Parts: sequence; structure tokens; C-alpha cells
Amino acid sequence: MPATMGPAAITVLGLGNMGSALARAFIGQGHRVTVWNRSEARSRSFAGECRIAADIAAACRGADLVVACLASYQATRETLDPQEVRDALAGRTLVQLSTGTPAAARQLGAWAREAGAGYLDGKIAVTPGRIGEDLTVVFYAGSKRDFEAHQPVLKSLGGRPTYVGEDVGRASLADFAFLSFYFAGIVGILHGAAFCKAADLDLDQFFAAMPSFTAEMVARVPSFRDMISRGDYTQAQSTLKVDLAGARQLAQIAEQVGLAPRFPAFLVEMFEGPVGDGLGEADTAALTDVFLKAELQPQRP
Repeated sequence: MPATMGPAAITVLGLGNMGSALARAFIGQGHRVTVWNRSEARSRSFAGECRIAADIAAACRGADLVVACLASYQATRETLDPQEVRDALAGRTLVQLSTGTPAAARQLGAWAREAGAGYLDGKIAVTPGRIGEDLTVVFYAGSKRDFEAHQPVLKSLGGRPTYVGEDVGRASLADFAFLSFYFAGIVGILHGAAFCKAADLDLDQFFAAMPSFTAEMVARVPSFRDMISRGDYTQAQSTLKVDLAGARQLAQIAEQVGLAPRFPAFLVEMFEGPVGDGLGEADTAALTDVFLKAELQPQRP
């Protein structure tokens, strides 16, 4: 059956927290799902919901898509390397959803081609609980034809399957760009929560205000995108000089309420360098070029 018409036959290999979420998202969209897991205990939880394969080769036969969500690229390669599994994969599309590096993705992509299988490398930008939601992003790289053929099925995992290029290593690169945002945001939230506890502020009020805080960040995105695209940071909404003053005050008060200094000191350092280089009047977006290690010159309105 073509993958773009009606329910698809999908095999999910690996039933950890994420793999289980993937399988249940496919099941919830009415696809014909087969699951396999090294530990039978995980597989038993799917009894009555889908087909449970006794072995990997049996799991792959007849599938339109074989979705691997195992511990690593090496684990995927070792699982799929037996000749009978290679034979079962031939003519099908393998979607690899484990975390890893661009180099590992390219190696597995080359292996899949030798086995006669199509290959898409995917990176999931959410936790298991958000699989299947409309705003969930999954990055995919590889054959554009394979991606477009299977895109309707891949939308079962999230409403924003995002194609990033033919080079299968690009999904990992896109994921690391996302992780820059994710880790910085999470650390900021947790530092803010620690500040509330140290200063005896209402923690519930802090978390209740989070949608407003994030809306403020999102509101900056259009100007950031425009300035970064043009490489012109003179039309500042907030200058690096103002950012530095705020970071220094945060560091001072955080120390007074008894917080560890590492995070505020990091923020001060991020702003001190470019301000010291004469970029105090540039917009915050100029940090992009600082991270790129560009030799920036002071900009004047």
C-alpha cells in the first residue's frame, strides 16, 4: 500500500518511553502497527493494541515504514545488521529517531542504502508526553521524495514534521540548534524558580506568569530574524549596554538572596565582552555574531 493513502503499515523498534509514545501515536491515528522490543515486558503492554512481533525480521516484513527508536545509532545498526533483517528491510523506508551526531547519521544512511532501504534521519524536539500534539516538531533529513511520500503518516507523531535537507546529517544539526534554545530556556526557568525560593516569593505565581514571559520572548523573534538576516543590529529594541546593566543587577541581588553565582556570572560575561568591544548600542541580536566569533565593529545609528 502506498504510504500516502489510508492507514499505513508501521513497525516501531524499541519501546522505551519515547518509542512507546511513538507507537501509541501511530495506533491512535488508525495505522496498522507492529512493535518489537528486546525486553518482552515492554511489548506485553501493547497486547490487544497492535501486532507484537516475535523477532526483528518478522517485525519489518510488510511494513511501509520501519521506525527505529533504540538507545543509539550503534544499537540500531547491531539490531538491523543480521542478513535476514537486511532482507526484510529491502524496499522499505527506515526512519531513525535516536539521538546522535551527523556523522553517525551518515554512516547509518550509507548502511541502509547498501541494504536496499530508503532512509530518513529524524530528531524529536519534544519529550514523550508531547508526541502527537499539533505544535510538536520533528526534524527529518534524507530523500525529499521519501519524506514527501511519508509525510502524512509522520504527522501522526506531531503536527510539524520539518524537512531540513537531503544530507541525512542535517537533522542532527537542526536538533542541536534547538537544544541551544531548550537548554538555555530550561536553565533560566529553574534559576528563576530558585530565585523565588531563596527570596521567599510565591512559586505558584512565578509559574503562572510563565506564558506571559515566553510570549515576551516570542515577540522578539521577528526583529531578531530580520536583524540577523541583514547583519544590521542598529535598530535596537534592547541594547547590549542595557542588557549588561540588568545582568549585573541580577548577579548582585542573586548573591544577596543566597544563590550560587555561576549562572548570573555567565550572563554578565556574555554581555560584558561585546559591550567592551564597543557594541553597547547594538541590539541583543548582535550576540549571534559574537557566538559566530565574528570580528564585530561598533555600529552607529
